[in-house]
Amino acid sequence: MGVRASELAGTAEPSPALPQSSDTSGARSVLTGSEYPPEKVGWHEGNDFKTPMPTPRQAQERKSSAVSVGGPLDISRLVTLPPPYPRHHPALNNSHPMLADLRNEHRTMTNHIDIQQIKNNFLDRDFVIRKQHNELAKERRARLHSGIQTKLGNGTMSFAQAAQEEAAFDKEEAERGKAEARTNFERYETQVAQPLNELLLARLKTADECIERLKLDLETSNHVADPNQAQEEGDEQPERLEKLTLLKWLFEAREQLHTETFDLHANRSEQYSEVILTPYRIQRAQAKIDEATAFFGKDSRDRQLAFARDFVKRHEELQRIVEMHVSRGVEDQMSAFWDIAPSLLDVATGLPSALEELDIHIPELEYEENPSYHDHPLQYLYCLLSHAEKSAYQFIESEINLLCLLHEVRTASTKGHVRLVEIHGSAASPHTPDRAVLQEAEERLTQDLKEKVGEVEKQWREALGDGLEDCRARVKGYLQISGGWEDGLDG
Repeated sequence: MGVRASELAGTAEPSPALPQSSDTSGARSVLTGSEYPPEKVGWHEGNDFKTPMPTPRQAQERKSSAVSVGGPLDISRLVTLPPPYPRHHPALNNSHPMLADLRNEHRTMTNHIDIQQIKNNFLDRDFVIRKQHNELAKERRARLHSGIQTKLGNGTMSFAQAAQEEAAFDKEEAERGKAEARTNFERYETQVAQPLNELLLARLKTADECIERLKLDLETSNHVADPNQAQEEGDEQPERLEKLTLLKWLFEAREQLHTETFDLHANRSEQYSEVILTPYRIQRAQAKIDEATAFFGKDSRDRQLAFARDFVKRHEELQRIVEMHVSRGVEDQMSAFWDIAPSLLDVATGLPSALEELDIHIPELEYEENPSYHDHPLQYLYCLLSHAEKSAYQFIESEINLLCLLHEVRTASTKGHVRLVEIHGSAASPHTPDRAVLQEAEERLTQDLKEKVGEVEKQWREALGDGLEDCRARVKGYLQISGGWEDGLDG
């Protein structure tokens, strides 16, 4: 059920399966194209989306419309006014064909099998090589000790000479260990660092291009957006919610690539530190070990701090973009909802108190598909009321989903800020900020989301939801009493 704007505009013949209304212009019979709905006057003047807009006073004070006495009641507005339902490509499915190429790029970015394979191949070979080096080093030292013990036993070497020979051996082993560490580092460079860095940079470039492309598309949609197509775009064009969700996915995939790059540089630094520290360890030069360890530790903290700052900066930019488009999306959904809610409520509240006296218009094709409508015509009314409720609720559902998406982005940004503070704190003192700081911030964001969603749901109930629900309950009660109720009607 549900028709598109192009069909309402007269570019297509009415479907024989839909009720034939004498008013073929649908919602546009209420207002001309240049008029602004009175229940929305003043709403467009603000840009604060943080608190959903209250139910207009006109809607709260609306009185039931009188039933037309000129013939059967035309309830076609329950079909022609709401957007199509069910949708072909609802935003939550993330399946619109126009975004298929970006989804494919996202899948490629999140597939790290080749990245892990490069790491695993090196680690497997490195394990074997290091094991061999350690065994050879143990054998050499065992031979040294055995030779010294023999010479000391037969008196051909003094203890002073033994100490000198062991010191010379340590110096030789230090040089050998330094050479082996340098070889391992060069092997890591050629087998891991260079190919992996090229791969990550290429994917980061692709991620940047995809994100910029999607941002440009969102900007363009903002300039040409028509609130009356807030839900129709979900079929012919991807909904704003689906685009923002994909933007978040691409952003998260890019963040993972940034993390992989950071880890690569950290591992490279660790490999290089072994070139410096290995000879000091063999020589047991503890002062130099401490000095080098402190240097590499400071370098690691500096890199972590720089990464955390960049992380926060990127998330702040994402939050700014999502906030802007969520604000516009909520406005569009709200505007489109109030374009149809009063007229739908008119139908729901315009039924007579005695439903047995109600005569409604039912298209002939509906009789052919549902013969029971001859005996129980209010079954048709109940089906249309259910459809109108589910269809109109799409606007509310979209608002809630947009707010939830924004909540996720804000939460990620908050975690980045807390992490940055922790790194700053660990650099200044051994104590990091209490994790309760993050928990408290997340609880505030969650409470804020609950309040916004509660306002949206309240608005739905006051503006339309309660009216449709009460009407459906009346019709259902009548059908149960008259023997026309069937379990499948609620499906």
